[in-house]
This record gives sequence, structure tokens and C-alpha cells, in this order.
Amino acid sequence: MRNGLQWKERSVLAVATSLLFGANHILLNQASENYKRIGVCKEGFESMVRKPLFIEFPKNN
Repeated sequence: MRNGLQWKERSVLAVATSLLFGANHILLNQASENYKRIGVCKEGFESMVRKPLFIEFPKNN
């Protein structure tokens, strides 16, 4: 069993996160930044997502 990603896997992952694909048609990097900033992967999706329950916060698990 190995820990972490091999250099080849890291380079593929870096490229894959900057490609436009998937159902939401948004870059994975952009979706991650949006989630940190507004709590959803893409602006306009706020009404489709519920707020997390108290028990779902990492500090409560």
C-alpha cells in the first residue's frame, strides 16, 4: 500500500481539474473555489442546496 500519489498521477490530476467536463459544465477548480466562497459549485444553484445540519459539520463528527 502506498501513501500519496505518484508524480504521474499528480500531473494528470492537475490537468484534469482544469478541464471543462461533467454535468455542471464547470471546471473542478472553479467549482471548488465557488463552494468555498458561496457554498455551491455554481452561482444560481443556491436554491437547489440545503444548508448543512449541525451534526454534518466536521467539528461535530
